Amino acid sequence: MPIEQRLIVSVVDEIPDSIPIITYQRDDHSCSGAWSRPKVPALVFSDNSHDGSAVAYHHGVLGGTQTPVQLVFWGGWWNGAGSAQRGLIESRTQSLLASRYFSELAQYYIAGAPTWRGSVTVISPAPPLGAVDSTATMRKVLGLIEDSIDDGVFPDPDDGPRIAFIVLMPQGFTVAGGAVAGAHSTDYTFDFPFDTDRYWAGWVRYFDPATEDIELTMSTLGHELVEILTDPEADGWRREPLDSNCEICDWSNSTVSGGQVRQRAWVNDVRVQSYWSVRHGATIIPIDDDYGAQIEAKVSETSRREVARGTLVTDPAVRRACATIPACCIADDHYEYVLYSVSETARIRLNWTRYRTPRASWSIRGIAVSGSGTVQVTVPVDGYNGQNPVTAVRRVSVGYTATDTVLDLTVTDPGGNFDLPVSCSVTDASIVGNVATNVIATPSIVVGFVGAELIADANYLAALSRCYTAMLDKYKVQYEPMGRPGPGDPIKYDPTVLNIGLPAYAGLTGHQQLQETGKVIRAAAYLLDTDDAYAFVGHLVRSQPALVRALQTRTEKDVVATLLTRTS
Repeated sequence: MPIEQRLIVSVVDEIPDSIPIITYQRDDHSCSGAWSRPKVPALVFSDNSHDGSAVAYHHGVLGGTQTPVQLVFWGGWWNGAGSAQRGLIESRTQSLLASRYFSELAQYYIAGAPTWRGSVTVISPAPPLGAVDSTATMRKVLGLIEDSIDDGVFPDPDDGPRIAFIVLMPQGFTVAGGAVAGAHSTDYTFDFPFDTDRYWAGWVRYFDPATEDIELTMSTLGHELVEILTDPEADGWRREPLDSNCEICDWSNSTVSGGQVRQRAWVNDVRVQSYWSVRHGATIIPIDDDYGAQIEAKVSETSRREVARGTLVTDPAVRRACATIPACCIADDHYEYVLYSVSETARIRLNWTRYRTPRASWSIRGIAVSGSGTVQVTVPVDGYNGQNPVTAVRRVSVGYTATDTVLDLTVTDPGGNFDLPVSCSVTDASIVGNVATNVIATPSIVVGFVGAELIADANYLAALSRCYTAMLDKYKVQYEPMGRPGPGDPIKYDPTVLNIGLPAYAGLTGHQQLQETGKVIRAAAYLLDTDDAYAFVGHLVRSQPALVRALQTRTEKDVVATLLTRTS
């Protein structure tokens, strides 16, 4: 059978109160941990620029269910040199509307996120160019929308649903004073004698990608859109008094290093700013629900040196099967073995989804590390005393170099094989502002290091292989067709012990060897007399380095008794 491509190893670390760490073993040198998914519905910021006054509903009109959003690109520049930037704004706006950014507006009676209506370019009248006062700009934008409604470009507001118009200003337009990035307001169209219909519009200034952050276009667009929905006619959700700083997107500042920064994050690949949540009593940004992080590792041997050489004596327990399986009558010859000390490195990488700028804070067996250095860890180390597997709790020196997404480990002559738990805490460095509730993933993994390898004489291994193969062949002929003990069989095989606590350093090859050992144990249980079966299975258990730790905490007799239980 082919080696399994993926093995789940559950390791309960010796650290008190720790939880099992799941590691997927890809091959003998590569593994990955389980995905950690934070499932945080919103970033909640710990500070803001709100003055503490009440935010209340003033009983006016609000955005309706799934308010249509109409982009209006003002000026022929958007169809020429600005066409690529226009396409980016269109796609980002649709991504924003499809995101969770508007989900917390439900507390403001906004039922359902706004929807994409489309985009148009207006060439005539020409847009205002040069430095224009923000108030004058708002009047011109409202006039543009009114004229477009009167000309039949857009439907009459009372035809419904009410549209949220966002006008994008072209290259060549600047705001006098430079402090205002956009604004929104309302006006009405009048049809004699009594038909007065209000419409809502906002505008966003041009951001020059050569000198400015073009992503501010979308932050501003989202800001104006949220305020159009929650306070379209200055009598919706706001605080008193009515001024330029009274709506729910106006308090999105954090104090960082003594200065003010605007709270921002990425939602569905669109950069947005925070808005006030009455429910949280804080500024928030609802974020994507698919944040996740995972650790993967690849271990490589860097060097090995011979530390011992000796004579390997045939285990007498093997010949207990000689009467039943002639191939197990292995001569009492002396074979050679060589013991090597192995040094290895491990490159541990962070994989992620949705994090824009992931930043991992690493821990090695619960010890926080950063930069470069060496850490001493106390772990069970499985090595050899001569040809015999032994285990002992020892201190091992581990060198490390940590970056935001990679942790490199170096282990030199550790004296045996051991497993090393590695974990990290992942945050997103693209989030700006002081966050009280953050989206933090905490992936972990167990990395196995092979620090000692015993190479036995090939002739001895071949003789054992012939013994095991002959036993399996006989078992298949006598028992496998029914797959259960025959009448009067005194013992049966329980494989549970072979599946508990398999160390990560065993890799897929060690796992396969253990599974093959399990088959031989089953065959011995059915083919040999009780005493011979117990002796032979004891040999099989002793020959498995992966079981050496189980033998430290339980006697060999106990382990064998667990494997071979009496039938009732």
